[in-house]
Amino acid sequence: MILECTIEKLVFGGQALGHVDGQAVFVWNALPGEIVKVEVINKKRGVIFGRAIKILKASPQRVLPQEDHYLSCSPWQIMDAALENEWKGKIAAEGFSRLAKIDLPNTQVIADDRLFGYRNKMEYSFWEENGRIQLAFFERGKKHKFPIDVCALAAPEINVKAAEIVDWLNQIKATRQQVKSLILRSAGKTVIAGLFVTDRSWSCQPCEGRDLCDSNYCIDSRLRGNDKVSNLQIFYSDRRSPASRPDALLYLQGEMVLTEKLLGKTLTYGLQSFFQINPLLFTLALESIAKFLNQDTVVDFYSGVGAISIALADKIKQAILVESEPEAAKFAAHNVKFNNLNNFTVLTGPAEKLREEIKSDRLIIFDPPRAGLHPKIITQLLEVKPPRIIYLACDLATQARDVALLSTNYKLIFNELYNFFPRTPHMESLVVLEAGG
Repeated sequence: MILECTIEKLVFGGQALGHVDGQAVFVWNALPGEIVKVEVINKKRGVIFGRAIKILKASPQRVLPQEDHYLSCSPWQIMDAALENEWKGKIAAEGFSRLAKIDLPNTQVIADDRLFGYRNKMEYSFWEENGRIQLAFFERGKKHKFPIDVCALAAPEINVKAAEIVDWLNQIKATRQQVKSLILRSAGKTVIAGLFVTDRSWSCQPCEGRDLCDSNYCIDSRLRGNDKVSNLQIFYSDRRSPASRPDALLYLQGEMVLTEKLLGKTLTYGLQSFFQINPLLFTLALESIAKFLNQDTVVDFYSGVGAISIALADKIKQAILVESEPEAAKFAAHNVKFNNLNNFTVLTGPAEKLREEIKSDRLIIFDPPRAGLHPKIITQLLEVKPPRIIYLACDLATQARDVALLSTNYKLIFNELYNFFPRTPHMESLVVLEAGG
């Protein structure tokens, strides 16, 4: 079904909104003020979802996307940078007004000039055509995939390494049925990679220099002499799960660690550890956080490898880092030791199970996943009333929800928005809450 629609605005999630015969129409590949032909992809409860397939009247701020696959990875490639930042500010303001009943004091979005090549982590799927493996993305709003070369959002080093791994997979005649996905991360010129396969036979013990091996997929022998494919982990991942889930480690070659410096502190992390994908802009957020560190003891929940509290260690007398993911917690402990932070402690476990670390004389830092704060954390905050909460979030909706839940005891005293994710609808939001709301 094809509809004609006039676009009114952009909304949380990144789509454009229009109405046809009183029905809301959420559209990809459209900008405010445009008149477009919309291909209907789905209908749910009277709401239409689709994408613009023809622009009848274009916005003056529409630009040509840099990639054919932009709708899958970065659907806001169609607008100039000024319009992107303007609408991110508007969407943030609308979200907080609707969900938290708060007027954000600051809706300016902090950004830099880099629109592409900024991501230090990428995840690709695979496609096979004419007997050759290619990288692939899922088509937005649909279940099928399509082949791509590389993605312009990725750091250049990631794209080089991804191409080398694909070349190697084709050299050993791997098939689409055997390979599932590829995760790559970079820090500077160093790249590490995780290849997720659905064939356990890719497991192999080191061949110790033998020319022949009984295994059809002896990774050790097939990598011998290939100095381009290095720093590689191969995981078995159950094909029944759509996620890149590392069910078993089959192979390891090279050093699977990355090192990043933030505000003079050295941070090491691994393939599966959370780390901000845009360190340059993250540093600006850290500098703002530093202005609000006013307690002797800080509890850094969802700490990852310690990117916030360790980077700001010069301004913190004592810190407790709480992290549920074992690999990240292990790296956090390493980073504490490496940076000689004797008054820093790492606790491993879910935040809600370690909520007793929230005390009335401690400053609390949160940088949670998209789900936001656990209800038990909210309850503990309201009961204990720590004097200040610093909350960095990648999901404004859950952050606004949490701020609303805390509003009986806390007031918002500061906020900033950051365009960590140019050319996408996503942004990062920092709020500081003070007891006494």
